[in-house]
Amino acid sequence: MIVTIVVLLMIIVKRLPGTMLHDHDIVDDDDHNEGVDRISELPEHIIHHIMEFLPIHDGLRDGSVLSSRTCLFCQINHNSRLHGFKLALYRSHGQHVTFNFPLIDVFNLAKCCGISSITLCGAKQLKEVDLKFCFELNEVHIDGPTTLEVLRYCGKHYCEIDIASSCKRVKVLQLTHTKINDDRLVTSKFYGIVEELMLRFCSLPVLVNTRCYLENLKVLKLIDSYCEVEFETPNLECFNFRSRSLMRYIPLVISSNKFEARLDCFYHGLSSAYFLMKRFCQSISFFTNCQILTLGCHSTEELIFASDIRAIGLHSPLHGIKLLKIEFSKLHDMVELIDSLLWFAPHPNTISIINVHNPQAVKTIKFNYLEYTCHGECYWQYYLKGVALEKFEDVEEREFAVVFFHHQRD
Repeated sequence: MIVTIVVLLMIIVKRLPGTMLHDHDIVDDDDHNEGVDRISELPEHIIHHIMEFLPIHDGLRDGSVLSSRTCLFCQINHNSRLHGFKLALYRSHGQHVTFNFPLIDVFNLAKCCGISSITLCGAKQLKEVDLKFCFELNEVHIDGPTTLEVLRYCGKHYCEIDIASSCKRVKVLQLTHTKINDDRLVTSKFYGIVEELMLRFCSLPVLVNTRCYLENLKVLKLIDSYCEVEFETPNLECFNFRSRSLMRYIPLVISSNKFEARLDCFYHGLSSAYFLMKRFCQSISFFTNCQILTLGCHSTEELIFASDIRAIGLHSPLHGIKLLKIEFSKLHDMVELIDSLLWFAPHPNTISIINVHNPQAVKTIKFNYLEYTCHGECYWQYYLKGVALEKFEDVEEREFAVVFFHHQRD
């Protein structure tokens, strides 16, 4: 099929006045902008007609386009995956490319060069867009679907993403290994229709506008990302944060909605370093009014604060938390863990303790309080009526827990 199309191109070009196509006119990956572009001299309608028959999956993968045309009109069913796509340019800067793929539902562009901006038009059935390591890409415009299921972008520098007004929802947006060093994330209208935003290994330093308003966002995930932007999300339902360094602050998330939060923080040496404890307490205090808060760690030692260090000007950060969950891989000491958790959240209704190696056996502590009116900060010892321990199957562990609560009440 490829050979047939190339022969057809040669015949047509040779018939054009003053035009010759030779072997050296075909651009190879290693030629680096050498060669003469004859195909561009064809009439526009002929190019469009020929491109309709081009089997783009086989012809463009790991190859190069024979000209610097700015439009590709191809009839493709279901999906288009262009890998190693290269424009043979004769200018120092990248070029805009318009893809007219009305039948595709998946568009994948990876490791491409020579393209500074692209437009996806007429793709009414488009569901997924995947852009990876297109280092010269600065702008993407998508015109077609009313709902986009997933948009993934991976690249060192942030790419301006724009979606036509016909699109009302973007269910998932994923940014990976991207540095956003301006206020486009804060000011772009595109993010106003995103329902789930995931940032993986991204950097969002302090900007002129430090607060990002995301009206329709329901899920926010920050995975090993340096983020100093505040998020105002009135309809947020779930927030996930994962980091292996306390140098990455947990950003402020403002929401009138009672959302669920999960914080996976692996901080070695936290229990013995006052300044790390203070920073950690300040960060998690933002989530004191969450509906459910889950703290994840490798070892429970990471969540056990020594009582003498707690007394040095630290305050319990989670006075408003009623449902607290702890997930860990290694249990250090159950009683010390319970004591530390009740310092974090001094007036909970339920604490769930989960070993990730046995997630079905969830240990639960339920607190029953006397009727009271509390003004200010409340502590569980003063109003406790009773405690129920569920699934504490280890006899010794259960006995130690019972003794702990008995002594605390006294």
